[in-house]
Amino acid sequence: MPISNVSRSAAICAITLATVVLGACTTVAPDKPGNTESAQATVSQPSWPEWTRTECVPMAKLDQQPQLRRQTSPIIQSSWFPKGLSTTVTFLLEVTPQGTLGRVLWQPANTDPRIVKSIQRSLARWKFTPGIRQGQPVTTCFEQPYELIFPPINEPMANTP
Repeated sequence: MPISNVSRSAAICAITLATVVLGACTTVAPDKPGNTESAQATVSQPSWPEWTRTECVPMAKLDQQPQLRRQTSPIIQSSWFPKGLSTTVTFLLEVTPQGTLGRVLWQPANTDPRIVKSIQRSLARWKFTPGIRQGQPVTTCFEQPYELIFPPINEPMANTP
């Protein structure tokens, strides 16, 4: 039995967005001056604004990391990419001391706007228990990668006599 495009899209999104769990996130921490190994390792990492290093408490300095209480998955249509698509979009998420989502950034900046809007709508419904440092809720930031893989949609072949 053939799989519909909607079912196929849902299955692909479910598989590729399986990394959407807080435990799989990487943290944003300040670079250490003079550490060339760290500088080389971060070359392939997205470059985030200065506020991420000054206003976000690094995960390693928390007594308790933020906990995801509610999560929704974005709806991204395979029909948007009939020729296929394979890309990774990394979102930087700020969790406020109140447990709400604060600022949201993404890399690469030229990501298809339909993907960005779909992910942002999903993220707007996420709820957190905030990160705790020295008994107090604090602002934390973490990266959330989305790996998107859509194979090309096969065109129906015309019947040949």
